[in-house]
Amino acid sequence: DAEGRLNSVLGTETSNIKNPAVPLAYIDPSTENIADGETQIWRITHNGVDTHAIHFHLVNVQIVNRIRWETLDPNNPRIVTSPAVSVAPEANELGWKDTVRMNPMEDIVVVVRAKTQLLPFDLPQSVRPLSVLVDKDSPLGFTQIDPSTGANALITNTKDANFGWEYVWHCHILGHEESDMMRPLVMNGDKVPPYLTAIATGTQLPSGWYKSTPTVAITATDSARKGVANLEYSVNPAGAVKQSFPSYPPSATANPVLPSSDGKYAINYSASDAAGNTASGSKLINVDGTAPTLAEASVPGANKLGWNTANVNGITLTANDNVSGLKTLTYSVTVQGRPGATAGNVNAATLLAAGNPTTYKTGTIQLPGNGGNGLTANGTYTVNVAYTVGDVAGNTTASPPPLSLTVKIDKNAPVVSTFTKKANYTGTGANKRAMSVDITSPITVSDVGSGFAPSGSLTSGTGTVVFTSGAVRITQPLPSGTPTAGTALTFNFSTTPIKVGQTYTLTATFTDLAGNVGTRSYQGQF
Repeated sequence: DAEGRLNSVLGTETSNIKNPAVPLAYIDPSTENIADGETQIWRITHNGVDTHAIHFHLVNVQIVNRIRWETLDPNNPRIVTSPAVSVAPEANELGWKDTVRMNPMEDIVVVVRAKTQLLPFDLPQSVRPLSVLVDKDSPLGFTQIDPSTGANALITNTKDANFGWEYVWHCHILGHEESDMMRPLVMNGDKVPPYLTAIATGTQLPSGWYKSTPTVAITATDSARKGVANLEYSVNPAGAVKQSFPSYPPSATANPVLPSSDGKYAINYSASDAAGNTASGSKLINVDGTAPTLAEASVPGANKLGWNTANVNGITLTANDNVSGLKTLTYSVTVQGRPGATAGNVNAATLLAAGNPTTYKTGTIQLPGNGGNGLTANGTYTVNVAYTVGDVAGNTTASPPPLSLTVKIDKNAPVVSTFTKKANYTGTGANKRAMSVDITSPITVSDVGSGFAPSGSLTSGTGTVVFTSGAVRITQPLPSGTPTAGTALTFNFSTTPIKVGQTYTLTATFTDLAGNVGTRSYQGQF
Protein backbone atom coordinates (compact mmCIF):
# COMPACT_ATOMS: atom_id res chain seq x y z
CA ASP A 1 0.00 0.00 0.00
CA ALA A 2 1.06 3.67 0.18
CA GLU A 3 2.97 2.93 3.38
CA GLY A 4 4.93 0.05 1.82
CA ARG A 5 3.04 -2.75 3.52
CA LEU A 6 2.26 -5.97 1.70
CA ASN A 7 -1.34 -5.82 0.53
CA SER A 8 -3.10 -8.76 -1.11
CA VAL A 9 -5.46 -7.92 -3.98
CA LEU A 10 -7.10 -9.65 -6.90
CA GLY A 11 -6.34 -8.80 -10.52
CA THR A 12 -5.61 -10.14 -14.00
CA GLU A 13 -2.65 -11.56 -15.90
CA THR A 14 -1.53 -10.14 -19.26
CA SER A 15 1.09 -10.88 -21.89
CA ASN A 16 2.68 -7.47 -21.25
CA ILE A 17 6.18 -8.06 -19.88
CA LYS A 18 6.09 -4.68 -18.14
CA ASN A 19 2.82 -5.45 -16.38
CA PRO A 20 2.34 -9.24 -16.42
CA ALA A 21 0.15 -9.01 -13.34
CA VAL A 22 -2.34 -6.17 -12.96
CA PRO A 23 -3.56 -5.65 -9.38
CA LEU A 24 -7.04 -4.19 -9.41
CA ALA A 25 -9.09 -2.34 -6.84
CA TYR A 26 -12.72 -3.16 -6.16
CA ILE A 27 -13.79 0.03 -7.96
CA ASP A 28 -11.93 -0.76 -11.19
CA PRO A 29 -14.14 -1.87 -14.15
CA SER A 30 -15.32 -5.47 -13.90
CA THR A 31 -13.28 -8.22 -15.54
CA GLU A 32 -15.22 -11.32 -14.45
CA ASN A 33 -18.53 -11.72 -16.31
CA ILE A 34 -20.65 -14.85 -16.53
CA ALA A 35 -24.09 -15.65 -17.96
CA ASP A 36 -26.88 -17.74 -16.53
CA GLY A 37 -26.26 -21.40 -17.26
CA GLU A 38 -22.70 -20.75 -18.44
CA THR A 39 -19.67 -22.78 -17.35
CA GLN A 40 -16.21 -21.18 -17.34
CA ILE A 41 -12.72 -22.44 -16.49
CA TRP A 42 -10.51 -20.08 -14.47
CA ARG A 43 -6.79 -20.36 -13.82
CA ILE A 44 -5.79 -18.24 -10.81
CA THR A 45 -2.15 -17.55 -10.02
CA HIS A 46 -1.05 -16.82 -6.43
CA ASN A 47 2.40 -15.24 -6.23
CA GLY A 48 2.05 -14.11 -2.61
CA VAL A 49 3.34 -15.60 0.62
CA ASP A 50 0.23 -16.74 2.49
CA THR A 51 -2.82 -18.89 1.93
CA HIS A 52 -6.18 -17.33 1.04
CA ALA A 53 -9.70 -18.68 1.43
CA ILE A 54 -11.31 -17.35 -1.73
CA HIS A 55 -15.09 -17.18 -1.54
CA PHE A 56 -17.40 -16.99 -4.60
CA HIS A 57 -20.84 -15.46 -4.29
CA LEU A 58 -23.71 -17.06 -6.22
CA VAL A 59 -21.65 -19.32 -8.50
CA ASN A 60 -20.42 -22.79 -7.62
CA VAL A 61 -16.81 -23.77 -8.23
CA GLN A 62 -14.99 -27.07 -8.44
CA ILE A 63 -11.25 -27.56 -8.23
CA VAL A 64 -9.71 -29.26 -11.25
CA ASN A 65 -6.09 -29.30 -10.09
CA ARG A 66 -3.26 -27.24 -8.60
CA ILE A 67 0.06 -26.53 -10.29
CA ARG A 68 2.96 -26.09 -7.91
CA TRP A 69 5.70 -23.87 -9.23
CA GLU A 70 9.22 -25.11 -9.78
CA THR A 71 11.80 -24.39 -7.05
CA LEU A 72 15.18 -22.88 -7.86
CA ASP A 73 18.50 -23.23 -5.99
CA PRO A 74 18.88 -19.97 -4.01
CA ASN A 75 22.65 -20.10 -4.64
CA ASN A 76 22.29 -20.78 -8.36
CA PRO A 77 18.95 -19.66 -9.87
CA ARG A 78 19.73 -21.62 -13.02
CA ILE A 79 19.36 -24.90 -11.17
CA VAL A 80 15.82 -26.26 -10.68
CA THR A 81 15.67 -28.15 -7.42
CA SER A 82 12.00 -29.11 -7.75
CA PRO A 83 10.07 -29.11 -11.08
CA ALA A 84 6.53 -27.80 -11.52
CA VAL A 85 3.96 -30.48 -10.80
CA SER A 86 0.20 -30.86 -11.12
CA VAL A 87 -1.55 -31.82 -7.90
CA ALA A 88 -5.06 -33.26 -7.67
CA PRO A 89 -7.61 -31.81 -5.25
CA GLU A 90 -7.60 -33.23 -1.75
CA ALA A 91 -10.43 -35.51 -0.69
CA ASN A 92 -12.29 -32.79 1.20
CA GLU A 93 -12.09 -30.51 -1.86
CA LEU A 94 -13.97 -32.76 -4.26
CA GLY A 95 -17.35 -31.60 -5.58
CA TRP A 96 -18.95 -28.20 -5.92
CA LYS A 97 -17.77 -25.57 -3.43
CA ASP A 98 -18.30 -21.88 -2.74
CA THR A 99 -14.86 -21.40 -1.11
CA VAL A 100 -11.47 -22.79 -2.15
CA ARG A 101 -8.00 -22.65 -0.59
CA MET A 102 -5.30 -20.93 -2.61
CA ASN A 103 -1.73 -21.65 -1.61
CA PRO A 104 1.25 -19.42 -2.29
CA MET A 105 3.44 -20.11 -5.32
CA GLU A 106 0.74 -22.16 -6.99
CA ASP A 107 -1.77 -21.91 -9.79
CA ILE A 108 -5.20 -23.33 -9.19
CA VAL A 109 -7.65 -24.30 -11.97
CA VAL A 110 -11.34 -24.19 -11.12
CA VAL A 111 -14.59 -24.72 -13.02
CA VAL A 112 -17.10 -21.93 -12.42
CA ARG A 113 -20.79 -22.54 -13.10
CA ALA A 114 -23.53 -19.93 -12.83
CA LYS A 115 -27.19 -20.66 -12.31
CA THR A 116 -29.96 -18.31 -11.25
CA GLN A 117 -32.58 -19.10 -8.69
CA LEU A 118 -36.21 -19.53 -9.67
CA LEU A 119 -37.85 -16.45 -8.23
CA PRO A 120 -41.47 -15.24 -8.34
CA PHE A 121 -40.23 -11.73 -9.10
CA ASP A 122 -37.72 -9.98 -11.35
CA LEU A 123 -34.33 -8.79 -10.17
CA PRO A 124 -33.22 -5.34 -11.35
CA GLN A 125 -29.92 -4.67 -13.08
CA SER A 126 -27.26 -3.11 -10.89
CA VAL A 127 -26.50 0.16 -12.70
CA ARG A 128 -24.28 2.43 -10.61
CA PRO A 129 -21.08 4.52 -10.63
CA LEU A 130 -17.83 2.60 -10.44
CA SER A 131 -17.06 4.55 -7.29
CA VAL A 132 -19.48 6.38 -5.01
CA LEU A 133 -16.61 8.24 -3.36
CA VAL A 134 -15.51 10.46 -6.23
CA ASP A 135 -17.19 12.62 -8.83
CA LYS A 136 -18.13 11.44 -12.29
CA ASP A 137 -15.13 11.18 -14.68
CA SER A 138 -12.67 11.47 -11.79
CA PRO A 139 -9.57 9.22 -12.08
CA LEU A 140 -8.93 9.15 -8.30
CA GLY A 141 -8.53 5.68 -6.80
CA PHE A 142 -8.44 3.78 -10.11
CA THR A 143 -5.46 1.63 -11.13
CA GLN A 144 -4.92 3.37 -14.50
CA ILE A 145 -3.90 0.14 -16.25
CA ASP A 146 -5.86 -1.67 -18.93
CA PRO A 147 -6.57 -5.04 -17.26
CA SER A 148 -6.64 -6.92 -20.60
CA THR A 149 -3.39 -5.59 -22.12
CA GLY A 150 -1.36 -4.33 -19.15
CA ALA A 151 -0.84 -1.01 -20.93
CA ASN A 152 -1.24 2.29 -19.17
CA ALA A 153 -4.75 3.68 -19.62
CA LEU A 154 -6.87 6.50 -18.26
CA ILE A 155 -9.59 5.00 -16.10
CA THR A 156 -12.20 7.40 -14.78
CA ASN A 157 -15.37 7.10 -12.78
CA THR A 158 -18.34 5.96 -14.89
CA LYS A 159 -21.73 7.03 -13.65
CA ASP A 160 -23.86 4.25 -15.12
CA ALA A 161 -21.78 1.06 -15.29
CA ASN A 162 -24.05 -1.99 -15.60
CA PHE A 163 -23.07 -4.85 -13.30
CA GLY A 164 -26.12 -6.96 -14.20
CA TRP A 165 -26.94 -9.11 -11.21
CA GLU A 166 -23.97 -7.95 -9.15
CA TYR A 167 -22.09 -10.27 -6.84
CA VAL A 168 -18.46 -10.49 -5.67
CA TRP A 169 -15.59 -12.90 -5.17
CA HIS A 170 -13.09 -12.14 -2.41
CA CYS A 171 -10.76 -13.47 0.28
CA HIS A 172 -12.66 -14.50 3.39
CA ILE A 173 -9.83 -13.47 5.70
CA LEU A 174 -11.31 -10.35 7.23
CA GLY A 175 -8.12 -8.28 7.07
CA HIS A 176 -7.67 -9.07 3.40
CA GLU A 177 -11.34 -8.56 2.56
CA GLU A 178 -11.40 -5.17 4.23
CA SER A 179 -8.16 -4.21 2.49
CA ASP A 180 -9.78 -4.48 -0.94
CA MET A 181 -9.01 -8.11 -1.85
CA MET A 182 -12.38 -8.19 -3.56
CA ARG A 183 -13.64 -7.88 -7.11
CA PRO A 184 -17.15 -7.61 -8.66
CA LEU A 185 -18.60 -10.71 -10.26
CA VAL A 186 -21.09 -9.70 -12.93
CA MET A 187 -23.92 -12.16 -13.39
CA ASN A 188 -25.74 -11.52 -16.65
CA GLY A 189 -28.94 -13.04 -15.32
CA ASP A 190 -31.14 -14.96 -17.70
CA LYS A 191 -29.49 -14.76 -21.10
CA VAL A 192 -30.65 -18.13 -22.32
CA PRO A 193 -33.69 -18.10 -24.63
CA PRO A 194 -36.54 -20.61 -24.35
CA TYR A 195 -36.09 -24.04 -25.89
CA LEU A 196 -38.46 -24.56 -28.82
CA THR A 197 -39.81 -27.75 -30.38
CA ALA A 198 -42.33 -28.25 -33.19
CA ILE A 199 -43.76 -31.77 -33.39
CA ALA A 200 -46.16 -32.94 -36.09
CA THR A 201 -48.36 -35.98 -35.44
CA GLY A 202 -49.97 -37.84 -38.31
CA THR A 203 -49.53 -40.57 -40.91
CA GLN A 204 -46.06 -39.94 -42.25
CA LEU A 205 -44.59 -41.76 -45.23
CA PRO A 206 -40.91 -42.86 -45.26
CA SER A 207 -40.20 -39.89 -47.55
CA GLY A 208 -41.17 -37.50 -44.75
CA TRP A 209 -44.39 -36.42 -46.47
CA TYR A 210 -47.71 -36.78 -44.67
CA LYS A 211 -50.68 -38.64 -46.16
CA SER A 212 -53.07 -36.14 -44.59
CA THR A 213 -52.80 -32.91 -42.65
CA PRO A 214 -51.09 -33.62 -39.30
CA THR A 215 -51.65 -31.91 -35.98
CA VAL A 216 -48.79 -29.67 -34.88
CA ALA A 217 -47.70 -28.76 -31.36
CA ILE A 218 -45.16 -25.96 -30.81
CA THR A 219 -43.75 -26.00 -27.29
CA ALA A 220 -41.56 -23.37 -25.64
CA THR A 221 -39.72 -24.48 -22.48
CA ASP A 222 -38.02 -22.17 -20.01
CA SER A 223 -38.50 -24.25 -16.87
CA ALA A 224 -35.06 -23.67 -15.34
CA ARG A 225 -35.22 -19.90 -15.77
CA LYS A 226 -37.87 -17.20 -15.67
CA GLY A 227 -40.69 -18.77 -17.65
CA VAL A 228 -42.37 -18.31 -21.02
CA ALA A 229 -43.90 -14.90 -21.74
CA ASN A 230 -45.02 -15.13 -25.40
CA LEU A 231 -45.37 -17.75 -28.11
CA GLU A 232 -46.03 -16.67 -31.70
CA TYR A 233 -46.47 -18.59 -34.94
CA SER A 234 -47.61 -18.19 -38.54
CA VAL A 235 -48.56 -20.70 -41.22
CA ASN A 236 -48.10 -19.55 -44.79
CA PRO A 237 -49.99 -17.80 -46.17
CA ALA A 238 -52.02 -16.99 -43.02
CA GLY A 239 -51.06 -14.16 -40.67
CA ALA A 240 -49.28 -14.42 -37.33
CA VAL A 241 -50.97 -15.63 -34.13
CA LYS A 242 -49.54 -14.49 -30.78
CA GLN A 243 -50.28 -16.05 -27.39
CA SER A 244 -49.22 -14.35 -24.14
CA PHE A 245 -48.72 -15.97 -20.73
CA PRO A 246 -48.81 -13.41 -17.88
CA SER A 247 -48.06 -16.08 -15.26
CA TYR A 248 -44.79 -17.06 -17.00
CA PRO A 249 -45.26 -20.86 -16.97
CA PRO A 250 -42.17 -23.07 -17.31
CA SER A 251 -43.55 -24.32 -20.64
CA ALA A 252 -46.31 -23.36 -23.05
CA THR A 253 -47.79 -25.02 -26.13
CA ALA A 254 -49.57 -23.68 -29.21
CA ASN A 255 -51.39 -25.73 -31.85
CA PRO A 256 -51.40 -24.06 -35.28
CA VAL A 257 -54.11 -25.29 -37.64
CA LEU A 258 -52.94 -26.24 -41.14
CA PRO A 259 -55.16 -26.25 -44.24
CA SER A 260 -56.86 -29.59 -44.88
CA SER A 261 -55.69 -29.81 -48.50
CA ASP A 262 -52.47 -31.17 -49.97
CA GLY A 263 -49.57 -28.73 -50.16
CA LYS A 264 -46.33 -27.45 -48.67
CA TYR A 265 -46.78 -25.42 -45.48
CA ALA A 266 -44.06 -23.44 -43.71
CA ILE A 267 -44.60 -22.80 -40.00
CA ASN A 268 -42.52 -19.98 -38.54
CA TYR A 269 -42.54 -19.64 -34.77
CA SER A 270 -40.84 -17.72 -31.98
CA ALA A 271 -41.00 -17.42 -28.20
CA SER A 272 -39.75 -15.01 -25.56
CA ASP A 273 -39.25 -15.49 -21.85
CA ALA A 274 -39.82 -13.16 -18.93
CA ALA A 275 -36.24 -11.89 -19.21
CA GLY A 276 -36.79 -10.81 -22.82
CA ASN A 277 -34.70 -13.55 -24.42
CA THR A 278 -36.12 -14.79 -27.71
CA ALA A 279 -35.79 -17.92 -29.81
CA SER A 280 -37.22 -18.75 -33.20
CA GLY A 281 -37.51 -21.64 -35.58
CA SER A 282 -39.36 -22.98 -38.59
CA LYS A 283 -40.79 -26.29 -39.73
CA LEU A 284 -41.87 -27.40 -43.20
CA ILE A 285 -44.90 -29.69 -43.34
CA ASN A 286 -45.41 -31.47 -46.67
CA VAL A 287 -48.83 -33.06 -47.27
CA ASP A 288 -49.64 -35.25 -50.28
CA GLY A 289 -52.42 -37.78 -49.97
CA THR A 290 -53.26 -37.89 -53.68
CA ALA A 291 -51.84 -40.64 -55.89
CA PRO A 292 -50.43 -39.71 -59.32
CA THR A 293 -52.37 -40.35 -62.53
CA LEU A 294 -51.43 -41.76 -65.94
CA ALA A 295 -53.06 -41.16 -69.35
CA GLU A 296 -52.29 -42.54 -72.81
CA ALA A 297 -52.74 -41.19 -76.35
CA SER A 298 -52.10 -42.56 -79.83
CA VAL A 299 -49.36 -41.29 -82.16
CA PRO A 300 -50.49 -39.60 -84.32
CA GLY A 301 -53.41 -38.40 -82.26
CA ALA A 302 -57.02 -39.10 -83.23
CA ASN A 303 -59.52 -36.46 -84.22
CA LYS A 304 -62.10 -35.27 -81.72
CA LEU A 305 -64.38 -38.15 -82.61
CA GLY A 306 -61.62 -40.65 -81.87
CA TRP A 307 -60.73 -41.64 -85.44
CA ASN A 308 -57.40 -41.84 -87.24
CA THR A 309 -56.96 -41.62 -91.03
CA ALA A 310 -53.33 -42.81 -91.03
CA ASN A 311 -51.20 -45.57 -89.50
CA VAL A 312 -50.86 -45.43 -85.69
CA ASN A 313 -47.16 -45.93 -84.94
CA GLY A 314 -47.31 -46.02 -81.14
CA ILE A 315 -48.62 -44.32 -78.01
CA THR A 316 -47.43 -41.77 -75.47
CA LEU A 317 -47.97 -41.89 -71.72
CA THR A 318 -48.46 -38.74 -69.65
CA ALA A 319 -48.05 -38.95 -65.84
CA ASN A 320 -49.28 -36.20 -63.50
CA ASP A 321 -48.78 -35.43 -59.82
CA ASN A 322 -49.59 -31.87 -58.86
CA VAL A 323 -48.12 -31.82 -55.33
CA SER A 324 -44.88 -33.68 -54.51
CA GLY A 325 -43.93 -34.45 -58.13
CA LEU A 326 -43.21 -37.67 -60.01
CA LYS A 327 -40.56 -40.18 -58.95
CA THR A 328 -41.03 -43.46 -60.89
CA LEU A 329 -42.89 -44.84 -63.92
CA THR A 330 -42.83 -48.39 -65.26
CA TYR A 331 -45.07 -49.77 -68.03
CA SER A 332 -45.75 -52.67 -70.37
CA VAL A 333 -47.76 -52.07 -73.59
CA THR A 334 -49.76 -54.77 -75.38
CA VAL A 335 -52.23 -54.81 -78.27
CA GLN A 336 -55.22 -57.07 -77.69
CA GLY A 337 -55.08 -60.09 -79.98
CA ARG A 338 -51.38 -59.61 -80.80
CA PRO A 339 -48.37 -61.34 -79.29
CA GLY A 340 -45.58 -59.54 -77.44
CA ALA A 341 -45.30 -56.46 -75.26
CA THR A 342 -43.27 -53.26 -75.16
CA ALA A 343 -41.91 -52.59 -71.65
CA GLY A 344 -40.23 -49.46 -70.29
CA ASN A 345 -38.99 -47.82 -67.10
CA VAL A 346 -38.56 -44.12 -66.35
CA ASN A 347 -36.37 -44.44 -63.25
CA ALA A 348 -35.99 -42.20 -60.23
CA ALA A 349 -32.67 -40.78 -61.44
CA THR A 350 -34.23 -39.59 -64.70
CA LEU A 351 -37.14 -37.89 -62.96
CA LEU A 352 -34.87 -36.44 -60.27
CA ALA A 353 -32.66 -34.94 -62.97
CA ALA A 354 -35.81 -33.42 -64.48
CA GLY A 355 -36.62 -31.84 -61.12
CA ASN A 356 -39.34 -34.35 -60.17
CA PRO A 357 -41.82 -32.61 -62.48
CA THR A 358 -45.55 -32.55 -61.86
CA THR A 359 -46.11 -33.66 -65.49
CA TYR A 360 -43.98 -36.08 -67.50
CA LYS A 361 -44.69 -37.24 -71.07
CA THR A 362 -42.85 -40.17 -72.60
CA GLY A 363 -41.61 -40.31 -76.13
CA THR A 364 -43.42 -42.52 -78.67
CA ILE A 365 -43.68 -46.07 -77.33
CA GLN A 366 -43.67 -48.54 -80.22
CA LEU A 367 -46.59 -50.94 -80.40
CA PRO A 368 -45.75 -54.66 -80.46
CA GLY A 369 -46.50 -56.95 -83.41
CA ASN A 370 -46.77 -56.26 -87.16
CA GLY A 371 -43.01 -56.12 -87.50
CA GLY A 372 -42.80 -52.93 -85.51
CA ASN A 373 -44.93 -51.02 -88.01
CA GLY A 374 -47.72 -50.25 -85.58
CA LEU A 375 -51.39 -50.36 -86.57
CA THR A 376 -51.80 -50.08 -90.34
CA ALA A 377 -55.09 -51.67 -91.39
CA ASN A 378 -58.55 -50.19 -91.05
CA GLY A 379 -60.31 -51.36 -87.91
CA THR A 380 -60.71 -50.95 -84.19
CA TYR A 381 -57.93 -51.98 -81.78
CA THR A 382 -57.52 -52.10 -77.99
CA VAL A 383 -54.14 -51.03 -76.59
CA ASN A 384 -53.58 -52.00 -72.93
CA VAL A 385 -50.92 -50.61 -70.57
CA ALA A 386 -49.92 -52.34 -67.32
CA TYR A 387 -48.15 -49.73 -65.22
CA THR A 388 -46.97 -48.37 -61.88
CA VAL A 389 -46.47 -44.65 -61.32
CA GLY A 390 -45.18 -43.21 -58.03
CA ASP A 391 -44.67 -39.73 -56.62
CA VAL A 392 -41.99 -38.25 -54.35
CA ALA A 393 -44.25 -38.51 -51.31
CA GLY A 394 -44.58 -42.27 -51.77
CA ASN A 395 -48.09 -42.54 -53.21
CA THR A 396 -48.50 -44.99 -56.11
CA THR A 397 -51.09 -45.84 -58.71
CA ALA A 398 -50.83 -49.20 -60.43
CA SER A 399 -52.71 -51.69 -62.59
CA PRO A 400 -54.87 -53.73 -62.53
CA PRO A 401 -56.97 -52.62 -64.16
CA PRO A 402 -54.68 -51.58 -67.01
CA LEU A 403 -55.07 -48.39 -68.95
CA SER A 404 -57.10 -49.15 -72.09
CA LEU A 405 -57.07 -47.11 -75.28
CA THR A 406 -59.37 -47.79 -78.23
CA VAL A 407 -57.66 -46.97 -81.52
CA LYS A 408 -59.94 -46.60 -84.61
CA ILE A 409 -58.45 -46.34 -88.10
CA ASP A 410 -60.41 -45.41 -91.27
CA LYS A 411 -58.40 -44.55 -94.37
CA ASN A 412 -61.29 -44.91 -96.87
CA ALA A 413 -63.07 -41.86 -98.25
CA PRO A 414 -66.87 -41.87 -98.62
CA VAL A 415 -68.22 -42.95 -102.03
CA VAL A 416 -70.62 -40.39 -103.58
CA SER A 417 -73.09 -41.51 -106.25
CA THR A 418 -73.64 -39.83 -109.62
CA PHE A 419 -76.54 -37.48 -109.77
CA THR A 420 -78.50 -35.58 -112.42
CA LYS A 421 -79.68 -32.03 -112.33
CA LYS A 422 -81.87 -29.58 -114.18
CA ALA A 423 -80.55 -26.05 -114.46
CA ASN A 424 -82.79 -23.03 -114.90
CA TYR A 425 -81.58 -19.46 -115.18
CA THR A 426 -83.06 -16.06 -115.63
CA GLY A 427 -81.93 -12.95 -117.44
CA THR A 428 -81.85 -11.70 -121.01
CA GLY A 429 -79.31 -11.57 -123.70
CA ALA A 430 -75.79 -12.64 -123.06
CA ASN A 431 -75.93 -11.91 -119.36
CA LYS A 432 -77.52 -14.39 -117.05
CA ARG A 433 -78.20 -13.06 -113.60
CA ALA A 434 -79.40 -16.08 -111.64
CA MET A 435 -79.65 -19.79 -111.86
CA SER A 436 -81.47 -22.50 -109.95
CA VAL A 437 -80.48 -26.15 -109.82
CA ASP A 438 -82.97 -28.93 -109.21
CA ILE A 439 -81.46 -32.30 -108.29
CA THR A 440 -83.47 -34.81 -110.30
CA SER A 441 -81.92 -37.96 -108.86
CA PRO A 442 -80.94 -38.90 -105.28
CA ILE A 443 -77.38 -38.28 -104.07
CA THR A 444 -76.26 -41.31 -102.09
CA VAL A 445 -73.12 -41.74 -100.02
CA SER A 446 -71.59 -44.85 -98.45
CA ASP A 447 -68.62 -45.32 -96.10
CA VAL A 448 -67.24 -48.70 -95.07
CA GLY A 449 -65.07 -47.28 -92.24
CA SER A 450 -66.12 -44.68 -89.74
CA GLY A 451 -69.49 -44.08 -91.36
CA PHE A 452 -71.41 -41.00 -92.31
CA ALA A 453 -74.28 -39.33 -90.49
CA PRO A 454 -75.20 -36.24 -92.56
CA SER A 455 -76.82 -33.68 -90.31
CA GLY A 456 -74.97 -30.51 -91.14
CA SER A 457 -73.01 -30.83 -87.87
CA LEU A 458 -69.25 -30.54 -88.06
CA THR A 459 -68.95 -33.17 -85.31
CA SER A 460 -70.63 -35.99 -87.17
CA GLY A 461 -69.91 -35.60 -90.88
CA THR A 462 -71.00 -33.05 -93.50
CA GLY A 463 -72.26 -32.82 -97.07
CA THR A 464 -72.13 -29.79 -99.39
CA VAL A 465 -72.73 -28.86 -103.03
CA VAL A 466 -70.36 -26.25 -104.44
CA PHE A 467 -71.05 -24.24 -107.60
CA THR A 468 -67.95 -22.90 -109.34
CA SER A 469 -67.93 -20.76 -112.49
CA GLY A 470 -64.96 -18.58 -113.27
CA ALA A 471 -64.29 -16.41 -110.25
CA VAL A 472 -67.63 -17.31 -108.72
CA ARG A 473 -67.72 -19.93 -105.92
CA ILE A 474 -70.84 -20.57 -103.87
CA THR A 475 -71.21 -23.30 -101.25
CA GLN A 476 -74.62 -24.69 -100.39
CA PRO A 477 -74.94 -27.08 -97.39
CA LEU A 478 -77.04 -30.14 -98.07
CA PRO A 479 -80.17 -30.60 -95.97
CA SER A 480 -80.13 -33.08 -93.11
CA GLY A 481 -80.35 -36.67 -94.26
CA THR A 482 -79.21 -38.02 -97.59
CA PRO A 483 -80.60 -35.70 -100.29
CA THR A 484 -83.38 -37.20 -102.41
CA ALA A 485 -84.94 -36.34 -105.77
CA GLY A 486 -86.79 -33.06 -105.72
CA THR A 487 -84.34 -31.32 -103.37
CA ALA A 488 -83.76 -27.84 -104.76
CA LEU A 489 -80.51 -25.90 -104.41
CA THR A 490 -80.68 -22.31 -105.66
CA PHE A 491 -77.61 -20.21 -106.45
CA ASN A 492 -77.96 -16.42 -106.88
CA PHE A 493 -75.40 -14.51 -108.96
CA SER A 494 -77.05 -11.10 -109.05
CA THR A 495 -73.75 -9.36 -108.32
CA THR A 496 -71.68 -11.26 -110.86
CA PRO A 497 -72.73 -11.60 -114.51
CA ILE A 498 -72.65 -15.07 -115.98
CA LYS A 499 -72.09 -15.10 -119.75
CA VAL A 500 -73.52 -17.49 -122.27
CA GLY A 501 -70.97 -20.17 -123.11
CA GLN A 502 -69.30 -19.96 -119.69
CA THR A 503 -68.69 -23.34 -118.10
CA TYR A 504 -69.53 -24.21 -114.53
CA THR A 505 -68.87 -27.10 -112.13
CA LEU A 506 -71.31 -28.50 -109.61
CA THR A 507 -69.51 -30.61 -106.92
CA ALA A 508 -71.08 -32.65 -104.10
CA THR A 509 -68.65 -33.20 -101.21
CA PHE A 510 -69.07 -35.51 -98.18
CA THR A 511 -66.80 -35.94 -95.13
CA ASP A 512 -67.00 -39.07 -92.94
CA LEU A 513 -66.47 -39.24 -89.18
CA ALA A 514 -62.76 -39.97 -89.58
CA GLY A 515 -62.28 -36.90 -91.76
CA ASN A 516 -61.90 -38.63 -95.12
CA VAL A 517 -63.44 -36.66 -97.98
CA GLY A 518 -65.40 -38.05 -100.98
CA THR A 519 -66.60 -35.94 -103.97
CA ARG A 520 -68.67 -36.19 -107.15
CA SER A 521 -68.70 -33.42 -109.79
CA TYR A 522 -70.91 -32.37 -112.70
CA GLN A 523 -69.81 -29.92 -115.38
CA GLY A 524 -72.07 -27.84 -117.60
CA GLN A 525 -72.14 -24.80 -119.85
CA PHE A 526 -74.48 -21.82 -120.11
